[in-house]
Amino acid sequence: SSGINAEYGESTVVGQYMGHTHLDHYMMQYSADKDHHPTSFQFVSPSLTTYSDMRPAIRLYTLDGLYADSTFRPLKHETYLFDLERANSKNETVWELEYDTVGAYNLTWLVPKEMQGLYERLASDRAFFNKTYFKYMYHSNNNT
Repeated sequence: SSGINAEYGESTVVGQYMGHTHLDHYMMQYSADKDHHPTSFQFVSPSLTTYSDMRPAIRLYTLDGLYADSTFRPLKHETYLFDLERANSKNETVWELEYDTVGAYNLTWLVPKEMQGLYERLASDRAFFNKTYFKYMYHSNNNT
């Protein structure tokens, strides 16, 4: 993925969307330049499978697009959880909003610099880390 940015440039690759780890997280990529600035990041979405007591989840992205000179950069994402217990007990399909990047992280423009700022806040603010990261990364049936 960092090779993609090196080959095509930071302004060409505006988002990388991954899955399969069953967890909800993101990964940063940095330039090989001396300043080692953030060039890109990968969103790693949670899984639709009920892996290790985690609720099935989907993610929807809102992109800046469909107008002249749009950037197609991600503006936000929303992660929804499937209520498996309700589906099994009442035969109802219910997707509940777990969080969105605006409400949870106060991010309205998902660009490398902003994602780096989120990374730094998670690293330096233990209360924020405990409140958000563990809650959203594992999206378990436990609502604590």
